[in-house]
Amino acid sequence: ILIIGCLTAFGLSRFKFKGRRLFINSIILIRMIPILVFAIPYFVMFKTIRLTDSLIGLVIVYIAGNLPLAIWLLLGFFNKVDPAIYESAMIDGCSNFGLFRYIGIHLIKPGIITIAILVFMFSWNEFFMALVLIFSDSNKTLPIAISSMIQLHKEIPVGTIAAAGMIIMIPTILFSLFLQKYIVRGLMSSTVKG
Repeated sequence: ILIIGCLTAFGLSRFKFKGRRLFINSIILIRMIPILVFAIPYFVMFKTIRLTDSLIGLVIVYIAGNLPLAIWLLLGFFNKVDPAIYESAMIDGCSNFGLFRYIGIHLIKPGIITIAILVFMFSWNEFFMALVLIFSDSNKTLPIAISSMIQLHKEIPVGTIAAAGMIIMIPTILFSLFLQKYIVRGLMSSTVKG
Protein backbone atom coordinates (compact mmCIF):
# COMPACT_ATOMS: atom_id res chain seq x y z
CA ILE A 1 0.00 0.00 0.00
CA LEU A 2 2.75 2.44 0.93
CA ILE A 3 4.83 1.77 -2.20
CA ILE A 4 1.91 2.18 -4.61
CA GLY A 5 0.47 5.04 -2.56
CA CYS A 6 3.75 6.97 -2.42
CA LEU A 7 4.39 6.60 -6.15
CA THR A 8 0.84 7.63 -7.05
CA ALA A 9 0.70 10.57 -4.64
CA PHE A 10 4.11 11.84 -5.76
CA GLY A 11 3.02 11.70 -9.40
CA LEU A 12 -0.24 13.48 -8.66
CA SER A 13 1.57 16.13 -6.65
CA ARG A 14 4.42 16.78 -9.08
CA PHE A 15 2.85 16.45 -12.52
CA LYS A 16 -0.06 18.36 -13.95
CA PHE A 17 -2.06 16.43 -16.55
CA LYS A 18 -5.52 16.36 -18.03
CA GLY A 19 -7.97 14.58 -15.73
CA ARG A 20 -5.77 14.97 -12.64
CA ARG A 21 -8.46 16.68 -10.56
CA LEU A 22 -11.04 14.06 -11.63
CA PHE A 23 -8.65 11.26 -10.62
CA ILE A 24 -8.04 12.81 -7.19
CA ASN A 25 -11.77 13.32 -6.63
CA SER A 26 -12.50 9.73 -7.70
CA ILE A 27 -9.99 8.49 -5.09
CA ILE A 28 -11.89 10.37 -2.40
CA LEU A 29 -15.25 9.12 -3.72
CA ILE A 30 -14.06 5.49 -3.71
CA ARG A 31 -13.00 5.84 -0.07
CA MET A 32 -16.43 7.23 0.84
CA ILE A 33 -18.25 4.11 -0.38
CA PRO A 34 -18.98 1.72 2.52
CA ILE A 35 -17.14 -1.61 2.43
CA LEU A 36 -20.49 -3.45 2.64
CA VAL A 37 -21.22 -2.43 -0.95
CA PHE A 38 -18.20 -4.40 -2.17
CA ALA A 39 -18.90 -7.59 -0.20
CA ILE A 40 -20.99 -9.44 -2.80
CA PRO A 41 -18.88 -8.42 -5.84
CA TYR A 42 -15.68 -9.47 -4.03
CA PHE A 43 -17.22 -12.77 -2.98
CA VAL A 44 -18.47 -13.59 -6.49
CA MET A 45 -15.20 -12.53 -8.12
CA PHE A 46 -13.01 -14.41 -5.62
CA LYS A 47 -15.19 -17.52 -5.83
CA THR A 48 -14.70 -17.49 -9.62
CA ILE A 49 -10.91 -17.25 -9.37
CA ARG A 50 -10.79 -19.51 -6.26
CA LEU A 51 -9.50 -16.93 -3.80
CA THR A 52 -12.25 -17.33 -1.20
CA ASP A 53 -10.97 -18.71 2.09
CA SER A 54 -7.43 -17.61 1.30
CA LEU A 55 -5.29 -14.99 2.94
CA ILE A 56 -4.13 -13.76 -0.50
CA GLY A 57 -7.70 -12.78 -1.32
CA LEU A 58 -7.99 -10.95 1.98
CA VAL A 59 -4.73 -9.11 1.33
CA ILE A 60 -6.06 -7.98 -2.06
CA VAL A 61 -9.22 -6.67 -0.40
CA TYR A 62 -7.24 -4.81 2.26
CA ILE A 63 -4.96 -3.25 -0.34
CA ALA A 64 -7.91 -2.15 -2.46
CA GLY A 65 -9.73 -0.78 0.59
CA ASN A 66 -6.84 1.12 2.15
CA LEU A 67 -5.03 2.36 -0.95
CA PRO A 68 -7.39 5.30 -1.64
CA LEU A 69 -6.93 6.57 1.93
CA ALA A 70 -3.15 6.21 1.71
CA ILE A 71 -2.97 8.02 -1.64
CA TRP A 72 -5.20 10.83 -0.44
CA LEU A 73 -3.24 11.39 2.79
CA LEU A 74 0.16 11.05 1.09
CA LEU A 75 -0.92 13.56 -1.54
CA GLY A 76 -1.42 16.10 1.24
CA PHE A 77 2.09 15.45 2.56
CA PHE A 78 3.70 15.70 -0.89
CA ASN A 79 1.80 18.93 -1.61
CA LYS A 80 3.34 20.50 1.53
CA VAL A 81 6.89 20.04 0.15
CA ASP A 82 8.25 23.30 -1.26
CA PRO A 83 8.62 23.04 -5.09
CA ALA A 84 11.88 25.02 -4.85
CA ILE A 85 13.52 21.98 -3.24
CA TYR A 86 12.63 19.84 -6.27
CA GLU A 87 13.76 22.54 -8.67
CA SER A 88 17.14 22.82 -6.93
CA ALA A 89 17.63 19.06 -7.21
CA MET A 90 16.65 19.08 -10.89
CA ILE A 91 19.23 21.81 -11.57
CA ASP A 92 21.81 19.52 -9.96
CA GLY A 93 20.80 16.77 -12.42
CA CYS A 94 18.35 14.70 -10.38
CA SER A 95 15.81 12.66 -12.38
CA ASN A 96 12.10 12.46 -11.52
CA PHE A 97 12.58 9.11 -9.82
CA GLY A 98 15.59 10.56 -7.98
CA LEU A 99 13.38 13.38 -6.74
CA PHE A 100 10.96 10.80 -5.42
CA ARG A 101 13.57 8.48 -3.91
CA TYR A 102 16.10 10.88 -2.46
CA ILE A 103 14.05 13.96 -1.63
CA GLY A 104 10.30 13.34 -1.53
CA ILE A 105 10.36 10.18 0.58
CA HIS A 106 12.83 11.61 3.09
CA LEU A 107 10.90 14.85 3.53
CA ILE A 108 7.60 13.11 4.26
CA LYS A 109 8.97 10.14 6.24
CA PRO A 110 6.94 11.03 9.39
CA GLY A 111 3.78 11.15 7.28
CA ILE A 112 4.56 7.77 5.71
CA ILE A 113 4.99 6.20 9.14
CA THR A 114 1.75 7.76 10.38
CA ILE A 115 -0.11 6.38 7.36
CA ALA A 116 1.54 2.98 7.85
CA ILE A 117 0.13 2.86 11.38
CA LEU A 118 -3.34 3.87 10.19
CA VAL A 119 -3.36 1.28 7.41
CA PHE A 120 -2.07 -1.39 9.80
CA MET A 121 -4.81 -0.60 12.33
CA PHE A 122 -7.55 -0.61 9.69
CA SER A 123 -6.38 -3.96 8.32
CA TRP A 124 -5.71 -5.51 11.73
CA ASN A 125 -9.16 -4.63 13.08
CA GLU A 126 -11.20 -5.25 9.90
CA PHE A 127 -14.08 -7.62 10.56
CA PHE A 128 -16.72 -7.69 7.86
CA MET A 129 -14.76 -8.65 4.73
CA ALA A 130 -12.85 -11.30 6.66
CA LEU A 131 -16.19 -12.69 7.83
CA VAL A 132 -17.48 -12.84 4.25
CA LEU A 133 -14.36 -14.26 2.58
CA ILE A 134 -12.78 -16.58 5.19
CA PHE A 135 -14.42 -19.87 6.25
CA SER A 136 -11.78 -22.22 7.67
CA ASP A 137 -10.46 -21.89 11.22
CA SER A 138 -6.85 -21.91 10.05
CA ASN A 139 -7.30 -18.73 7.97
CA LYS A 140 -9.50 -16.75 10.34
CA THR A 141 -8.26 -13.34 11.42
CA LEU A 142 -8.19 -12.56 15.13
CA PRO A 143 -11.43 -10.49 15.22
CA ILE A 144 -13.26 -13.35 13.48
CA ALA A 145 -11.71 -15.92 15.83
CA ILE A 146 -12.88 -13.93 18.85
CA SER A 147 -16.40 -13.62 17.48
CA SER A 148 -16.51 -17.37 16.88
CA MET A 149 -15.87 -17.91 20.62
CA ILE A 150 -19.43 -16.75 21.21
CA GLN A 151 -20.82 -19.41 18.86
CA LEU A 152 -18.77 -22.27 20.32
CA HIS A 153 -20.11 -21.96 23.87
CA LYS A 154 -23.64 -21.99 25.20
CA GLU A 155 -22.74 -19.27 27.67
CA ILE A 156 -20.83 -16.24 26.46
CA PRO A 157 -17.27 -16.41 27.87
CA VAL A 158 -16.97 -12.72 28.70
CA GLY A 159 -13.62 -13.04 30.49
CA THR A 160 -12.04 -14.99 27.65
CA ILE A 161 -13.32 -12.55 25.03
CA ALA A 162 -12.05 -9.57 27.05
CA ALA A 163 -8.62 -11.20 27.43
CA ALA A 164 -8.47 -11.99 23.72
CA GLY A 165 -9.44 -8.40 22.91
CA MET A 166 -6.58 -7.13 25.06
CA ILE A 167 -4.14 -9.50 23.34
CA ILE A 168 -5.30 -8.30 19.92
CA MET A 169 -4.52 -4.69 20.91
CA ILE A 170 -0.91 -5.43 21.92
CA PRO A 171 0.67 -5.31 18.40
CA THR A 172 -1.05 -2.03 17.57
CA ILE A 173 -0.05 -0.46 20.88
CA LEU A 174 3.58 -1.62 20.55
CA PHE A 175 3.74 -0.46 16.92
CA SER A 176 2.36 2.95 17.89
CA LEU A 177 4.61 3.35 20.94
CA PHE A 178 7.70 2.35 18.99
CA LEU A 179 6.95 4.91 16.28
CA GLN A 180 5.40 7.59 18.51
CA LYS A 181 7.92 10.32 17.68
CA TYR A 182 7.20 9.88 13.97
CA ILE A 183 3.44 10.06 14.58
CA VAL A 184 3.79 13.42 16.31
CA ARG A 185 6.08 14.72 13.55
CA GLY A 186 3.70 13.43 10.88
CA LEU A 187 0.70 15.09 12.49
CA MET A 188 2.58 18.35 12.95
CA SER A 189 3.94 18.39 9.40
CA SER A 190 0.44 17.95 8.01
CA THR A 191 -0.77 21.05 9.82
CA VAL A 192 2.17 23.45 9.60
CA LYS A 193 3.78 24.30 6.27
CA GLY A 194 7.48 25.05 6.10
